[in-house]
Amino acid sequence: MMNQLCTEPSLDEVLADAVVRLLMRSDGVKETDIRNLLRPKATAPSLRSSEPAASRPRSRWLRPTWLVGLFAIAFIALPEIRQAFQSPAAAIRSELTAAAVELAVPVGPQPTDAQLNAIRRHFTGRDATIDAAAWPQIIVTLRHVDRDTCGDVLGAARRIEGLVVVELERYPSVADCGADNDLTWLITP
Repeated sequence: MMNQLCTEPSLDEVLADAVVRLLMRSDGVKETDIRNLLRPKATAPSLRSSEPAASRPRSRWLRPTWLVGLFAIAFIALPEIRQAFQSPAAAIRSELTAAAVELAVPVGPQPTDAQLNAIRRHFTGRDATIDAAAWPQIIVTLRHVDRDTCGDVLGAARRIEGLVVVELERYPSVADCGADNDLTWLITP
């Protein structure tokens, strides 16, 4: 079984050995079975088909990295999706609450551009003005609010209390809402 160079025998040499042949015969193993087991993986037949593994199309299942990416995108997009399904009054209330959080701890005697931009960012997509002349109190005015939204906002965001108080000026009742409204809130820390 040993070749003349004292190296490991090749597969052909092992299978040609008389002792190996006797063992294979007693166990019912054929030479073709062993050769198929030791065939390189790329050309090994698939258990599902008779095609070699290299020629089969890749699996259509998503890989774990793709799944992690999809979950990350869903997690990042979740606030926007939630806001898309909110009523306009609930969206305005959440925007006002987020702006109030920005004022929970005013940094200095005058607002910085970063602070004002952080507050403005909560009202993107709306016709809103922010007046910080009486800092740390700010005045947020939402323009062109329709009658239905105005009535809903009066119930949802007339006054929001916490570390920062958000209070709507004027509009004591739904009857005061017109076709086009400018709603103004004082946000006071």
